[in-house]
Amino acid sequence: PSSPPYMSWLRIWAAIFVALHSALLCYTALSPAQQKLHEFLTQNAEEGAELDHEKLDYFETLSAEEREEEWIFQDIEASDDETEFIRQDWDWEQAADKIFVLEKYDEPVDVEVLLVGFEGVPIQELQLLKYLNALSVDEFANVIEREKEHPYTNQHASKTHSHASDRPNVDITGRRRDAPYLSHRFSVKRDFVFHAAKAPHALAAGLEHIIKEACSGPGCTVPYSTVDDYIERLYTKSPQNNTYTIYILNLTPAGGRYSYSYVTDDHVCPTSVGVGKHPSSRYIWLDMAVGPLHYGPRASGEGLVTDTLLPYAPNYVDAGAGQSKPTIKIHNLLVDIATFTKYACQHVIRPDIYRRPYIWTDLTVQLVTIHDHKVGEMEKYDKFDWQAIQKQLNAIPLLKGQTLSFKKTEVSLLDDPIVSQIRSNALKTHSSPTHSSMSSPSPSDTSATEPATLVQTTSFLDSKELHYWFQHYRQRLLKEETFADDRSEDPTYKPPRHGVPVRVVVPVFLFDISYRHLLLMDRVNQAVSFRDMVIAIQTESAPVESPLQCSGQTVMLDPEDATRPVLAALLQTIWGVAPTHQVWSPTHLAVQRSYLFSAAATPFGPLAPSSSYMSFSQHDAAARHLIYMDMTESLRALGRVLGHFLEYSWGIDTVLDYEGQTEFISRWHMLEFKKRQALQHLSHHQYNNSFVYVQSMKYDASALEEILQDAHAHVHTYLSCERKELALTEIIAVLVTMALVVFVLRYAFVNYFANRPRIVGSTARRQKIHTS
Repeated sequence: PSSPPYMSWLRIWAAIFVALHSALLCYTALSPAQQKLHEFLTQNAEEGAELDHEKLDYFETLSAEEREEEWIFQDIEASDDETEFIRQDWDWEQAADKIFVLEKYDEPVDVEVLLVGFEGVPIQELQLLKYLNALSVDEFANVIEREKEHPYTNQHASKTHSHASDRPNVDITGRRRDAPYLSHRFSVKRDFVFHAAKAPHALAAGLEHIIKEACSGPGCTVPYSTVDDYIERLYTKSPQNNTYTIYILNLTPAGGRYSYSYVTDDHVCPTSVGVGKHPSSRYIWLDMAVGPLHYGPRASGEGLVTDTLLPYAPNYVDAGAGQSKPTIKIHNLLVDIATFTKYACQHVIRPDIYRRPYIWTDLTVQLVTIHDHKVGEMEKYDKFDWQAIQKQLNAIPLLKGQTLSFKKTEVSLLDDPIVSQIRSNALKTHSSPTHSSMSSPSPSDTSATEPATLVQTTSFLDSKELHYWFQHYRQRLLKEETFADDRSEDPTYKPPRHGVPVRVVVPVFLFDISYRHLLLMDRVNQAVSFRDMVIAIQTESAPVESPLQCSGQTVMLDPEDATRPVLAALLQTIWGVAPTHQVWSPTHLAVQRSYLFSAAATPFGPLAPSSSYMSFSQHDAAARHLIYMDMTESLRALGRVLGHFLEYSWGIDTVLDYEGQTEFISRWHMLEFKKRQALQHLSHHQYNNSFVYVQSMKYDASALEEILQDAHAHVHTYLSCERKELALTEIIAVLVTMALVVFVLRYAFVNYFANRPRIVGSTARRQKIHTS
């Protein structure tokens, strides 16, 4: 039964109360000093304003009195004795907690599950919340591809990357080849806060009306955009359009069963899942009436999507014998909705990081097209859309101070012997046995019925081989003038303390070959992402079968067009965006796959429609990953120094004077506040504000590290020998020991001299007897 009318009014007033309460908390949470800092940094984060690094260090704008009065006692009651306060606040027996706070990042994520068309279903919001809060969603962000540690703490790392050929032990991104590998687990902890509510009946009625108009009969195909556009308009008008919303649709349109799909010229893959295509459309929808669906791996592999994985309405109707009216399996329905929400959080809302992205302010994506004909000749098949890639990348929100540019060059295998040799070295072959059954000419002849074994040989390009040689000849192929910073020649110039790489060039080496046979990268890929480049290939081969299928039909790959694979590889290389179907499992210590959202708007995989490239998931992940990386790298060096002092159980009152202690504590409180504010803005999708807080926080981290380094320089190791005064118990122990020694020696001495005459007499008598 549906809820009484007054329940809707109660929900509305409750929502208003929660919103006002949250706004009041946000307003009163800042002290006057914190409010001044907030206004100082938000001015730098205004739209259109350039990032002024000279105005980011707010601490330097304060006087000594302001630092001590406004920041020394932050969040703690002031003590009468300031020196005693500093010792209590920074007791190094609790220093491990300080390091834990430094490396802990709690990011709240609000997710609202909206039930549409559940008026006749006996489900309450609190019931659904119970299942949602019991989800086993991994709290920490994970990195799929583990990498080596980067020396970002080096001040000279702020210069532009040099080449691997110049530094044999360092790769193109500045990482030492023998550096230790980082963990898969990232230090950011995501706190999912779930909300559940029932949508008004008008929403379900509107959806059922547009489906009825678009559907011609049972089993029809409804254009995907019909429902998605309607939900997008509702989401935009919603007052809570800043949160992630999952719409669970339980519709019963007149006309019977129906299915949705993207209507495109090349492929139609039915799906019941939708994802917002625009950067600000952070919604996901699922229609439980669509099905049964079947898409994913064609022959083997995990990640197949069936009606047992997706919530499918007919699965929850229990029409048992002797029942006048079918009942609904409420428990099974709630479990499946919660499971779908878990997959949405893992693959769309907060996907894992593919690899740790490097930090940049000026990025150039350079396309190097490698032809097998003379440069300038007309292309017979030119499906590669370089303009579409630029349009999609320009739509990604850049952080304050970042610039993105594009460049294109062409090379011919006929004119460049080095490139031709690189391709020849990477060209490999692979042989695999295949079986073909032979029909027997007569019943008596059974020898021909056995299958004949054939050997199929295919050619492919080894991506690792190509990466090695392209990395070696990078400067020659990209025709880069210089990678040195001219200011480094000035002896008075000092690199920024926060030390970030300034200029980065990401090349895309695209083999555009007039080859009519199948030729892929590593036998399966059209494009491969590396940390410092993207390598791709497109040929004139006919469409080939992919390892995926949709509704029993094999999904085909187009070797003539590498646009979408190159776009997906660039997202992995520049921003660390993970493929939609991949997540890292800390339980299995391996990558797990699920193609549940691969048929929606995504650049990863052939299941997605060609008319839509990216969704809000890729846009948010791109900005979020850079902020993650910038924040963690700036605090990692400070954590190492603090840990070094912890090994010797030193307090700051031991190695710093009072002025140094005051600056250290003030800086520390300011750093903690900036970190909290950066994560708060990040959860509200205010990426520029969060980025400005992170940049300002890096000045505090660098200053704290310099204070500890200077203090460590004045600490010396020495050996001291001191005379220890004997205690009463030690004196008594010494006297007792001496008495025992005297008693033992006296007893041995008396026995020895008492027995000696008898022994001598006995010996004389034995000699006399022997002589006689």
